[in-house]
Amino acid sequence: MNLAHKQTVNNAMQSGTPAGNSNVVSISSPAIARAVVAELLLKPNALSAAIKKALTNSDGSDRTLAAAIERMTIWADLTSLVIHGLNAEETQWRRAALRYCISRQAHYALLKKLFKVSRDEVSRIRTELGNAVETRPKCIPDSELESIYSAWRDICLEFDQREADRWICLAERFSKFGLNSLHHVIVNEGCHSKKGMKS
Repeated sequence: MNLAHKQTVNNAMQSGTPAGNSNVVSISSPAIARAVVAELLLKPNALSAAIKKALTNSDGSDRTLAAAIERMTIWADLTSLVIHGLNAEETQWRRAALRYCISRQAHYALLKKLFKVSRDEVSRIRTELGNAVETRPKCIPDSELESIYSAWRDICLEFDQREADRWICLAERFSKFGLNSLHHVIVNEGCHSKKGMKS
Protein backbone atom coordinates (compact mmCIF):
# COMPACT_ATOMS: atom_id res chain seq x y z
CA MET A 1 0.00 0.00 0.00
CA ASN A 2 1.54 3.33 -1.05
CA LEU A 3 1.25 6.63 0.79
CA ALA A 4 -1.58 7.84 -1.43
CA HIS A 5 -3.56 4.68 -0.74
CA LYS A 6 -2.84 4.92 2.98
CA GLN A 7 -4.25 8.47 2.97
CA THR A 8 -7.31 7.20 1.10
CA VAL A 9 -7.98 4.72 3.91
CA ASN A 10 -7.74 7.42 6.54
CA ASN A 11 -9.91 9.83 4.56
CA ALA A 12 -12.53 7.17 3.89
CA MET A 13 -12.71 6.20 7.55
CA GLN A 14 -12.84 9.79 8.79
CA SER A 15 -15.09 11.26 6.12
CA GLY A 16 -18.14 10.61 8.30
CA THR A 17 -16.85 12.70 11.16
CA PRO A 18 -20.00 14.32 12.59
CA ALA A 19 -20.19 17.93 13.71
CA GLY A 20 -22.10 19.07 16.77
CA ASN A 21 -23.23 15.63 17.95
CA SER A 22 -22.36 15.28 21.62
CA ASN A 23 -23.11 11.54 21.53
CA VAL A 24 -20.29 10.82 19.08
CA VAL A 25 -16.86 10.00 20.45
CA SER A 26 -13.52 9.42 18.74
CA ILE A 27 -11.58 6.27 19.56
CA SER A 28 -7.89 5.92 18.73
CA SER A 29 -7.36 2.24 19.40
CA PRO A 30 -5.57 -0.11 16.96
CA ALA A 31 -7.45 -3.09 18.39
CA ILE A 32 -10.83 -1.46 17.77
CA ALA A 33 -9.68 -0.22 14.36
CA ARG A 34 -8.72 -3.77 13.35
CA ALA A 35 -12.11 -5.06 14.53
CA VAL A 36 -13.92 -2.38 12.54
CA VAL A 37 -11.91 -3.10 9.38
CA ALA A 38 -12.56 -6.82 9.77
CA GLU A 39 -16.28 -6.15 10.19
CA LEU A 40 -16.33 -3.94 7.09
CA LEU A 41 -14.60 -6.62 5.00
CA LEU A 42 -17.32 -9.10 6.02
CA LYS A 43 -20.01 -6.80 4.63
CA PRO A 44 -18.72 -5.56 1.26
CA ASN A 45 -22.20 -4.76 -0.03
CA ALA A 46 -22.74 -2.26 2.78
CA LEU A 47 -19.56 -0.28 2.07
CA SER A 48 -19.41 3.02 0.29
CA ALA A 49 -17.35 3.13 -2.89
CA ALA A 50 -14.60 5.17 -1.19
CA ILE A 51 -14.19 2.75 1.72
CA LYS A 52 -14.40 -0.31 -0.55
CA LYS A 53 -11.64 1.10 -2.75
CA ALA A 54 -9.49 1.96 0.25
CA LEU A 55 -9.76 -1.52 1.72
CA THR A 56 -9.42 -3.59 -1.44
CA ASN A 57 -6.90 -1.74 -3.63
CA SER A 58 -3.94 -2.83 -1.56
CA ASP A 59 -0.50 -3.41 -3.09
CA GLY A 60 -0.03 -6.41 -0.78
CA SER A 61 1.90 -4.64 1.93
CA ASP A 62 0.36 -5.89 5.17
CA ARG A 63 2.92 -3.88 7.09
CA THR A 64 1.76 -0.62 5.52
CA LEU A 65 -1.89 -1.49 6.15
CA ALA A 66 -1.09 -2.29 9.78
CA ALA A 67 0.69 1.05 10.12
CA ALA A 68 -2.35 2.84 8.71
CA ILE A 69 -4.63 1.05 11.17
CA GLU A 70 -2.34 2.09 14.04
CA ARG A 71 -3.09 5.73 13.22
CA MET A 72 -6.74 5.26 12.34
CA THR A 73 -9.44 7.11 14.31
CA ILE A 74 -12.82 5.43 14.75
CA TRP A 75 -15.89 7.58 15.32
CA ALA A 76 -18.61 5.87 17.36
CA ASP A 77 -22.17 7.17 17.60
CA LEU A 78 -23.47 6.31 21.09
CA THR A 79 -26.93 7.82 20.57
CA SER A 80 -28.75 4.50 20.84
CA LEU A 81 -26.95 3.70 24.11
CA VAL A 82 -27.78 7.14 25.49
CA ILE A 83 -31.45 6.74 24.56
CA HIS A 84 -31.55 3.29 26.14
CA GLY A 85 -30.01 4.70 29.32
CA LEU A 86 -32.48 7.58 29.43
CA ASN A 87 -35.42 5.21 28.94
CA ALA A 88 -34.19 2.99 31.75
CA GLU A 89 -33.74 6.02 34.01
CA GLU A 90 -37.23 7.29 33.18
CA THR A 91 -38.74 3.88 33.94
CA GLN A 92 -36.93 3.73 37.26
CA TRP A 93 -38.06 7.26 38.15
CA ARG A 94 -41.68 6.46 37.25
CA ARG A 95 -41.72 3.36 39.43
CA ALA A 96 -40.26 5.16 42.44
CA ALA A 97 -42.42 8.28 41.99
CA LEU A 98 -45.61 6.25 41.60
CA ARG A 99 -44.93 4.22 44.73
CA TYR A 100 -44.14 7.38 46.68
CA CYS A 101 -47.35 9.12 45.59
CA ILE A 102 -49.42 6.07 46.48
CA SER A 103 -47.76 5.83 49.88
CA ARG A 104 -48.60 9.52 50.42
CA GLN A 105 -52.32 8.86 49.81
CA ALA A 106 -52.65 10.26 46.30
CA HIS A 107 -56.09 9.44 44.90
CA TYR A 108 -56.54 7.51 41.68
CA ALA A 109 -57.56 10.50 39.51
CA LEU A 110 -54.25 12.23 40.25
CA LEU A 111 -52.22 9.04 39.80
CA LYS A 112 -53.84 8.39 36.42
CA LYS A 113 -53.12 11.94 35.30
CA LEU A 114 -49.48 11.85 36.37
CA PHE A 115 -48.52 8.28 35.44
CA LYS A 116 -51.17 6.96 32.99
CA VAL A 117 -51.62 4.08 35.41
CA SER A 118 -54.44 1.52 35.61
CA ARG A 119 -56.54 0.83 38.67
CA ASP A 120 -55.18 -2.72 38.78
CA GLU A 121 -51.59 -1.47 38.99
CA VAL A 122 -52.50 1.04 41.69
CA SER A 123 -54.37 -1.64 43.63
CA ARG A 124 -51.41 -4.01 43.41
CA ILE A 125 -48.96 -1.38 44.65
CA ARG A 126 -51.33 -0.31 47.45
CA THR A 127 -51.41 -3.91 48.63
CA GLU A 128 -47.62 -4.18 48.48
CA LEU A 129 -47.28 -0.99 50.52
CA GLY A 130 -49.97 -1.94 53.01
CA ASN A 131 -52.28 0.89 51.87
CA ALA A 132 -54.99 -1.26 50.36
CA VAL A 133 -57.79 1.32 50.79
CA GLU A 134 -57.84 4.76 49.23
CA THR A 135 -58.38 7.31 51.99
CA ARG A 136 -60.56 10.40 51.83
CA PRO A 137 -59.06 13.90 51.97
CA LYS A 138 -58.76 15.33 55.46
CA CYS A 139 -59.39 18.88 56.54
CA ILE A 140 -56.39 21.20 56.38
CA PRO A 141 -56.59 24.10 58.86
CA ASP A 142 -57.05 27.59 57.41
CA SER A 143 -53.85 28.64 59.13
CA GLU A 144 -51.85 26.30 56.86
CA LEU A 145 -53.41 27.32 53.54
CA GLU A 146 -51.38 30.42 52.75
CA SER A 147 -48.13 28.52 53.33
CA ILE A 148 -49.30 25.73 51.03
CA TYR A 149 -50.39 28.12 48.27
CA SER A 150 -47.13 30.07 48.48
CA ALA A 151 -45.05 26.89 48.39
CA TRP A 152 -47.04 25.60 45.41
CA ARG A 153 -46.42 28.78 43.42
CA ASP A 154 -42.68 28.51 44.08
CA ILE A 155 -42.64 24.80 43.23
CA CYS A 156 -44.41 25.39 39.91
CA LEU A 157 -41.70 27.88 38.95
CA GLU A 158 -38.94 25.51 40.03
CA PHE A 159 -40.30 22.33 38.42
CA ASP A 160 -41.54 23.14 34.92
CA GLN A 161 -40.99 19.74 33.31
CA ARG A 162 -42.84 16.92 35.07
CA GLU A 163 -45.98 17.66 37.06
CA ALA A 164 -45.35 14.66 39.28
CA ASP A 165 -42.19 16.33 40.59
CA ARG A 166 -44.29 19.25 41.79
CA TRP A 167 -46.68 17.11 43.79
CA ILE A 168 -43.84 15.06 45.26
CA CYS A 169 -42.05 18.23 46.36
CA LEU A 170 -45.24 19.62 47.89
CA ALA A 171 -45.86 16.34 49.73
CA GLU A 172 -42.31 16.44 51.13
CA ARG A 173 -42.68 20.03 52.34
CA PHE A 174 -46.03 19.31 54.02
CA SER A 175 -45.45 15.75 55.15
CA LYS A 176 -48.23 15.79 57.77
CA PHE A 177 -50.87 16.06 55.02
CA GLY A 178 -51.72 13.42 52.43
CA LEU A 179 -51.49 14.18 48.72
CA ASN A 180 -55.25 13.77 48.37
CA SER A 181 -55.75 16.57 50.92
CA LEU A 182 -53.09 18.80 49.33
CA HIS A 183 -54.53 18.22 45.86
CA HIS A 184 -57.98 19.19 47.15
CA VAL A 185 -56.89 22.58 48.51
CA ILE A 186 -54.75 23.33 45.44
CA VAL A 187 -57.11 22.21 42.68
CA ASN A 188 -60.61 22.05 44.16
CA GLU A 189 -60.32 25.04 46.46
CA GLY A 190 -57.86 26.98 44.30
CA CYS A 191 -54.45 28.44 45.08
CA HIS A 192 -55.93 31.88 45.77
CA SER A 193 -58.75 30.70 47.96
CA LYS A 194 -58.71 31.42 51.68
CA LYS A 195 -61.51 29.01 52.53
CA GLY A 196 -59.58 25.77 52.89
CA MET A 197 -61.42 22.46 53.05
CA LYS A 198 -64.75 21.99 54.71
CA SER A 199 -64.73 19.41 57.45
